[in-house]
Formats: sequence, C-alpha cells, structure tokens
Amino acid sequence: MRKEMKQERKYFLINIDEPYAKKIYAVLKEGQMAKGEWPEGVIDFEEWKRQTFEGRSNRTKEIKTTGEQISDLERRIGHLEYMLSCLGAMSQRAREDCQHEWVEEVGDLPYSTTVPMSRKMRCRKCLLVQYVY
Repeated sequence: MRKEMKQERKYFLINIDEPYAKKIYAVLKEGQMAKGEWPEGVIDFEEWKRQTFEGRSNRTKEIKTTGEQISDLERRIGHLEYMLSCLGAMSQRAREDCQHEWVEEVGDLPYSTTVPMSRKMRCRKCLLVQYVY
C-alpha cells in the first residue's frame, strides 16, 4: 500500500524478501480493506510488490542532494539573469531606434520591498515597453 509517512506516526520496516513478508502483506491488506483504504484492489503479494517497487531504483536516482539542488537553482538563476540582461539590452536598443515620444507609466507595477522599483516606459506611437531599473 502506498502511503505518505506522517511525522506524528511511528512505523516499522520489513524486508519484502523475507519469508514472513507474505503474511504481513495479507494482514495489512485485510486491515486496510476493512477500513476501505486499499486502492490496489484484489491483487496478490507478487503483483503488489511489482506495482509498488517496480522502477523504484530509477526514482531514487532522481532524488538530488541539497547541494545538487542548490547548484541547480544557482545555474537556473544565472540563466534567468542572463536572459533578463539580454531582454534589457533589446528593449534599450528598441527604445534608441524608436523616434517617437516615450512616457513613463505609473501604477501598474507590483510593489516590492526587496526588489528595487523599476519604471515602465512606453512609446506613445508604437507601444514598445521598457523597464528601467
């Protein structure tokens, strides 16, 4: 039976390759079916093992350490910063190439206490937009 482990509960682990595992499975299944909490339906021990643990070793390879997760986030943030700088350069070039009048738009930017406020500039004629920090 696949269940989330809850912090306030106590659990014991068994090796499903032990000879007594079939008996424990039968007791577990019977108790859970009586409570109406056995979503697997009528399946035997071997089928339950296959459904529950098949491909599990592949999933454990996908779990990353905290250091790997931080490294991945840093790489993604660096990529995002690069893309934002490219976007800023493109909008600056577009503004420089535009020969129309630019006005500052106020009021539609989200307020943030952690990020410096930017100004939104818009061309009155071709509707180009530039955020100036």
